[in-house]
Amino acid sequence: MMKKQDFLNKIHQARKQLEQELSGISPEMMELPVNDGNWSIKDTIAHIGWYEEQMVNLLHLKALKGSELWELDLEERNAAIHVLTRDDDLDDVLMNESRNYKTMMKLLQTLDEDSLNDSGAFSEMPSDWKPWSLIASNTYEHYLDHIQGIRSLSST
Repeated sequence: MMKKQDFLNKIHQARKQLEQELSGISPEMMELPVNDGNWSIKDTIAHIGWYEEQMVNLLHLKALKGSELWELDLEERNAAIHVLTRDDDLDDVLMNESRNYKTMMKLLQTLDEDSLNDSGAFSEMPSDWKPWSLIASNTYEHYLDHIQGIRSLSST
């Protein structure tokens, strides 16, 4: 069973690491195409924000309902998210991601510990799923997955 405070601490710690990694990167550097012109750091932030928005929807609706992009496999979904967000203004990307994170954290604060551990608290969630695990894969685990990539992008 995941304890709510432990869960929130994991999100806060990973988020702090992500913010530290981003703190020294200039706006100009965030928009430069890297990795053979595929994604920029801005694109990575938009990508993270999309997944956070999906967690906001999950927590707000108390239901496993979200974008039709979930029907795609991971690589196709991420490519589609990139197409949707790549032309967004940097300030908008940063503002949207920050808003999604803050809203998600407020909603998580209101979620009781039992709901964090019980799929029955969310309609349409498979019974063998744990809500905290789904949220973790789209928050703190996701942040940690991208920190190394951001580090390598910012050092090129």
